[in-house]
Amino acid sequence: MNNIQWLSIRASAGSGKTFALTLRYISLLFLGARVNEILCVTFTNKAQQEMQERILKTLLDLSNDTPTPYFDELLKLGVSKDIIASKKKAIYENFISSNNHIMTFDAFFNMILKKFSFYAGISSNYEIGVNYNSNEEVFNKSLNSLIDDEFNLLVKFCSSNNIMSKDLLNMINKINIDDYSIRNITLKDDFKEDLIETFNSLCSYILEITEGKKGVASLRKRFDKTYDVGSINSIIDSINLTDKMQETLEKINYDKEFYNLKINKIKDIFKSYFIFRENEILGQIIKFNKLYKRFKNSTLATKNKLNFSDINMLCYDLLNKHIDRDFFYFRLDSRINHILVDEFQDTNIKQYEILKPLIDEIKSGIGRVSNRSLFFVGDEKQAIYAFRGSDSKLFKEISKVLGMNIVSLPKNYRSSKNIIHFVNETFKDIFSDYETQLQNSTTEGYVEVITKEEKGEILFSIKHRILNLLQNNRKDICILTRKSSSAKEIYDYLINEINGIKISIKIKDSINKEFLIIKNALLYLYSKNELYLKNCYKLNGDSFYSNIKLEIDINLSPSKITLKIMEYFRLYGKVAILILENAVLYDGLDEFIEFLKNADIEVIEDNKCNIKIMNIHNSKGLEFSDVIVCEYSKERHSNDIFYYDYKGLSLDRIYYLKDSKYRKYVDEEFNFILEKKQQEERLDGINLLYVAFTRAKESLYIIKTQKGIFDILNLKDFKIGKDIISSKEVNNLDSTVQNLLVQSSFGKQDDFINDENISYTTKSRLKGVALHLALEFYLKYNMKEDEISQVLLNRFGLILNDSERLEVLKSMQNILNNTTIRDILENAINIKCEISYLDSSLKRIDCLIETKDNIFLLDYKSSDLDLVVKEKQVKEYLQYVRKYYSNVTAYLCFADGRISEVK
Repeated sequence: MNNIQWLSIRASAGSGKTFALTLRYISLLFLGARVNEILCVTFTNKAQQEMQERILKTLLDLSNDTPTPYFDELLKLGVSKDIIASKKKAIYENFISSNNHIMTFDAFFNMILKKFSFYAGISSNYEIGVNYNSNEEVFNKSLNSLIDDEFNLLVKFCSSNNIMSKDLLNMINKINIDDYSIRNITLKDDFKEDLIETFNSLCSYILEITEGKKGVASLRKRFDKTYDVGSINSIIDSINLTDKMQETLEKINYDKEFYNLKINKIKDIFKSYFIFRENEILGQIIKFNKLYKRFKNSTLATKNKLNFSDINMLCYDLLNKHIDRDFFYFRLDSRINHILVDEFQDTNIKQYEILKPLIDEIKSGIGRVSNRSLFFVGDEKQAIYAFRGSDSKLFKEISKVLGMNIVSLPKNYRSSKNIIHFVNETFKDIFSDYETQLQNSTTEGYVEVITKEEKGEILFSIKHRILNLLQNNRKDICILTRKSSSAKEIYDYLINEINGIKISIKIKDSINKEFLIIKNALLYLYSKNELYLKNCYKLNGDSFYSNIKLEIDINLSPSKITLKIMEYFRLYGKVAILILENAVLYDGLDEFIEFLKNADIEVIEDNKCNIKIMNIHNSKGLEFSDVIVCEYSKERHSNDIFYYDYKGLSLDRIYYLKDSKYRKYVDEEFNFILEKKQQEERLDGINLLYVAFTRAKESLYIIKTQKGIFDILNLKDFKIGKDIISSKEVNNLDSTVQNLLVQSSFGKQDDFINDENISYTTKSRLKGVALHLALEFYLKYNMKEDEISQVLLNRFGLILNDSERLEVLKSMQNILNNTTIRDILENAINIKCEISYLDSSLKRIDCLIETKDNIFLLDYKSSDLDLVVKEKQVKEYLQYVRKYYSNVTAYLCFADGRISEVK
């Protein structure tokens, strides 16, 4: 199928889309296409790197005659063995020496803009930053340019229509509203009077025919009202009869023709009124947009700083309005004859419109697949980025418009048999064109669905499942939630409940306490608004009404101010350190605060570990052996202010949604749009769950609530398959260590066995961390002291001063120079550091040294405070290790060089 010229592949989860893309790319090269003629676009840097590496490796394998499945697939496509043999080395060498166009959408659009920046009105040496955002500045400039009457009119307009500045900006940046045509509709000046007169006439009639009748009280009450021009929306409530009222009316001998005439007239007036209001709103926005765009272009040209949204906007204008195609290819230094698009379901209309001139050029030419081709890979079921503007319908719609052949990949190469069966059964009747996936794996796999109502029950179930998986040596576990806030709660719960557990979590700044404290403290220092300071105290666990003052000289550099805030609130976590690292890049406090306002700092904690927690959106494109899916937070209803209705690929109508409470009763077309929007939101929820379930390879564990995001699937509690068991027998300590938990990564050792009564928000904790790190580097990696000193400077230099770091190195030497420790090290034949194991809870041995006849356990401590607790801890290590070895000795090693044997 890869030799089809215009091809769209529907690739369900785990069906080998990367393989298909790689095969298409390589087949084009063997069919005669040049590297610089092929554009392969992806959405993420990760996907781009994976494609680049996969293609490079495959070409290298072919060049070296290394067995590869791509060889047989090329033969199936009609590429002969002779052609492969004669071209393989030249193609490989050409690929590594050429500038290929395997890149993200953002990178490709940036490449275009760099070459045509003059025609976009900006300098070619512009800076790019994901946190550059000039929208607010441009918005303020646009407002300031208005004269008083215009400004007051705009403010009144926004206020009366519940439109916030963010709504205006969102619409302006989301679509090309300049091209939108408003429907022509007129509204009589006296429409309100006409409306009230018609309604009053209807009221008089209803009251007259129900006079003295029984069982009509509620009906009479509904029409026994008087309205003025200021409360016309309430008329809709009056004419929207309940079923019971309608039944009452039917029992009375009433003039249906007269009644319907009045009702329909009222509805028609209201319908015209709402459309007229909608047109007024859109007209004002279009008018403001012209002003905004003018200031936007001048601001971008002056500042010479762009984000990727700005680049997309400028590229759209270039390719659709300003640049001749022949000139475009001349400046591009190559003609693109082949376009491959990954994850096409995530494409938004603006991205497609930027590519469209290139696609049209390819489609308009002549020749076979070797001369020009299109190849799209996507899956509507995995479209989960509607909030970014992507539209799953585009995959099918664009394929139809371009005359693409649509084929499907039938096999799932990721999941085990029972998971594939569960996914097929769950979604086959929900997706209208669902195609049953065939299994490739011979593994049975396990699926379980349970229902829990309370958050506490759900958290306990997660903990129970995690412990079960860890006890069975599982190393690739992921917990998926819909919301990041739920992921953070689960993380906190597991950290507190399971001693020593290491978890990787992706969290955003908006839910991180350290980020919010530092941000609020900086805002307080800059503005002296007490509310910001009170927010800091509240976030830090103090009373909102604390009167403690934060006094820091704002003339200091942002990094010094940030460090003082960290010391004041005792913030030494990873987020705080990351913020401090960013602060070094700024000279002025105002610029740094602006950066934090727009920042999207992502923190990955304890990256090398067995358990990961993330929201479902972040899991896209990933796979895990064991997956737990849960969500207990209530869903938020959409608060969109506009709905963009497309017919095919063209924007047909923009609907204003704030009037929906009343408008849906009088406008059938609008009511249809509301239902359409609800269906799309429902589909987004289904897609999200499909993505979550299809991340699992061997086990899938779903914890659902009675009401929540899982309702839509109507899942029942059940089990299928045999639950996960240990995949390898444990017969010695080495295998125990290797099978239970991955050891800490080089340079990332942050969490250690907890000493009770020690504050983990103080410098003493960081000094302890630094000591463990120094000893690990010395014992495990044979690093010299000066090298370790440099590592400590790089890692802790912003927090620990020179004397404190020297103190850490001195403590390290004290321990290493102890006579007993020195003798043990001289006879060591194997040294292991940071050994994690599971024995009712997760535990970690600092160092295990194997000599010819003995095993020695070392546990580092800053002091001998709480010695009984520390000895108890080490005794647990002894008991565990003695299950596997007979001659085991354990020592507590203190920073001053003393050691204490634990028996």
